[in-house]
Amino acid sequence: MIGRLKFNITPLVIEILDHLPEHLWRSKETTFCDPAMGGGQFVAVIEQRLRAYGHSDKNIAKRVFGFETNQMRLNYAINKHKLVGTYRAANFLEIDLAIKFDAAVSNPPFQDAVAQSSKKAWPDFVERSFDLLKDQGIMLMISPASWMAGNSKIYKIVQENKCFYLNTEINHYFKGIGSTFSAYGVQKGGLASPVVSQSGTSIDFAKSDMLPRTLTNDTISIINKMTNKTNKITVLIDSFHHSQRKERVSAKKSSKFKYANKHGSSSFLWSLGPHPLQSENKIMMYMSGRPKPFFDKGEFGQSQHQCSILCKEAEAGNLISILTSKLFRFYFHETTYAQAWNKVALKKINDIDTSKSWTDTDLYMQFGLTQEEIEYIENAFK
Repeated sequence: MIGRLKFNITPLVIEILDHLPEHLWRSKETTFCDPAMGGGQFVAVIEQRLRAYGHSDKNIAKRVFGFETNQMRLNYAINKHKLVGTYRAANFLEIDLAIKFDAAVSNPPFQDAVAQSSKKAWPDFVERSFDLLKDQGIMLMISPASWMAGNSKIYKIVQENKCFYLNTEINHYFKGIGSTFSAYGVQKGGLASPVVSQSGTSIDFAKSDMLPRTLTNDTISIINKMTNKTNKITVLIDSFHHSQRKERVSAKKSSKFKYANKHGSSSFLWSLGPHPLQSENKIMMYMSGRPKPFFDKGEFGQSQHQCSILCKEAEAGNLISILTSKLFRFYFHETTYAQAWNKVALKKINDIDTSKSWTDTDLYMQFGLTQEEIEYIENAFK
């Protein structure tokens, strides 16, 4: 429930709602929806603003809607903010709705608390909110920034419609949380065009299939240059020996669980049988923090927290020097939107010849970086 009850995000909510066009506030008929109310921050500000535009509580009650799975949390929000809209204790992802909305605004939950599942719930809330907009309707969301890695329905929504608001400088509202956050606004069916982020950078989604966590002209250009080719480095990531598959793996070695699988930076899981990559020569990396690749001569399998790149032993040193270079450290940093590296981003890096050794200067030339971009990386990674 990140930021929905624990954190005071009302100043951010006000900033976000300032991006709704004035005609939505003036109209007596436009409809608003928060699909995951939490503490009611969004709908409280919406109701207050509608009153400021002269609308009665009776009018507001018929066109401000909200949903919250937990009845006690819903009652808390209604009582705290003296809400008058139409609010239901229901799962927005499961109920049938005949109505479509002019505006959908929310800070959806990270996970499905009802199902008690580790599956991320927020992308489903964002996607269904967009689906339930009227044509030319507006969606404003707060969510983890991992959608910016691309290859998702949310990125496609932002890319193919009119994105008019993007703010990635909101992490201070969520102190102590190991993710980066974003706030964004999209008009359904609006003509796609470049958006100027809160950092002042113009972003053309038509020219970018992913975005870095730091939005500057240099960072966007470098990421594009590192991912603009068809052939990619083959990064192998799987859940064959996922730590939750208790029937297959154990944290303790025994006569039954005897095959070693790298798990954390220095920890192992032990499996019933060998991992499919167990006997392969490969570079392995723990997918968090500064890259620390090492060559494995067919000794280890991997858990969901590791990735591998198949590699000849004679070329292992070359590949390790590439992965630990300043350029690749920049890439891992700028595409890490949570505590772990982003799996989608890992698989987007252009392929590179590992039969030769590479210096930082060689890599800058290979990817066509400008002097300004080189200086950006050199200053960031000493």
